Amino acid sequence: MCKRMRTLIVAGFAMLAICSCQSSSTTSNARPPSGGLDELVMTEERARDRAKQQVDAIQNAIHDYIAKHNDVPPELEMLTQSIEGGKPFLAGGRAALTDPWGQPFQIEIVMDDAKKLSARVWTTTPEGARIDASSQ
Repeated sequence: MCKRMRTLIVAGFAMLAICSCQSSSTTSNARPPSGGLDELVMTEERARDRAKQQVDAIQNAIHDYIAKHNDVPPELEMLTQSIEGGKPFLAGGRAALTDPWGQPFQIEIVMDDAKKLSARVWTTTPEGARIDASSQ
């Protein structure tokens, strides 16, 4: 059994163990196979980055819709459709309204003290971390 083993918990439930030694008694400088731990961590980082980009795009699309129509869209899918021959407020079709983990984005329409409508858009990672417009 390998004495040097690393374990990483991914998405709160998946575990991946990588052994940095070979089963023989000789010492080796062999690296873990490509696509291992580093790629898994990078994939999660990419998913978070993608979610942040989508949050910003959805929030901007809602704000643009409100500016043009002085009201919120009755259905979010309207943001992804061409209206009056123009281009959609949000590119990517219905998939643009789904986060990288397959969940719909959460959207709250708020009115400030000046009676101006705006939107707050966010999603939550499988680990429970919130990703919104203020996320880094």
